[in-house]
Amino acid sequence: MLKPHKYLEFDSSVLYVSSLVLSILLKERLVEYDSLLKKVLNLSRKDISINFIPALNLLFLLGKISYLKKIDAIEFVSI
Repeated sequence: MLKPHKYLEFDSSVLYVSSLVLSILLKERLVEYDSLLKKVLNLSRKDISINFIPALNLLFLLGKISYLKKIDAIEFVSI
């Protein structure tokens, strides 16, 4: 859920997952989708897989990532 409320657990929020994705992509620049999902899940103690796709959507809408369909990878876009 993007809209915060008083019961939101930050460790499982879309903003937190987005920050994990960005931290991985800042180091590697280009990561395959499955590999990125595994790395994000390994960084968190909670099951955050439900917020992985909304986090990617948020980053895509902000212009921070792009999806490369031919190789099924996520790329960091520096502006």
